[in-house]
Amino acid sequence: MPGSYKVVICPYCGRVQLTQALKTFKCINCGKTRALSAGLRILKEFREFRQAHAFILEYKRLQGFS
Repeated sequence: MPGSYKVVICPYCGRVQLTQALKTFKCINCGKTRALSAGLRILKEFREFRQAHAFILEYKRLQGFS
């Protein structure tokens, strides 16, 4: 979905974060780059940033992250 916010998990370091990328994703934690089509785990997509951010906060809370 173009113009959407994707909640992804970096396959290298495990960080959960947002991206609007269409083709490649670069982790803000470890700096590694991966194609979105190459098995990157997309948890969910949202049209609005606030919804995506709230999802990440809840996901981290449920997973025991601070």
